[in-house]
Amino acid sequence: MMHPEDIRKTGMEPPVAGFGERFASSMAIAFSGMALMLCVGSLVRPSPWSFYAVAFSLVLSYWFRRRLASDEQRHNEVMEDERDAAILARSERVFRRFASCWFVALALILSMDATRSVIPAHAYALPSLVLLGVVGANIAGHFAAAMAYRRDRLAQ
Repeated sequence: MMHPEDIRKTGMEPPVAGFGERFASSMAIAFSGMALMLCVGSLVRPSPWSFYAVAFSLVLSYWFRRRLASDEQRHNEVMEDERDAAILARSERVFRRFASCWFVALALILSMDATRSVIPAHAYALPSLVLLGVVGANIAGHFAAAMAYRRDRLAQ
């Protein structure tokens, strides 16, 4: 095994993560925090504030990427190429599959009396489960993108 200093000297150090990988990783972490906030704040202890905070953050998430991308462009970093398009298309498929599975499972749970009783009875429970599906799909999509970028970067 080579020492880290020897790796730097030989030029074998892996390339630094690009914008896509950094963004996907940070968004997967941010959405995980939102999922935790939604589970604890809206499902365990019913609070309209955590529900509305997550809903508002979901609406703003589109602009988070645009803002970060414009910051990166000011630093003259290459933003996206054909490799990015393939990775983002794959992460979109993961997003859609997760969302489809989540909402089918939720529909099945709601269709049976025995399983419907597991869902809390307060006003924010069902809307929180719907938002949790969207947040979970975002986590899955961003995580898939981050892992694809990482695999691609380390393969170079």
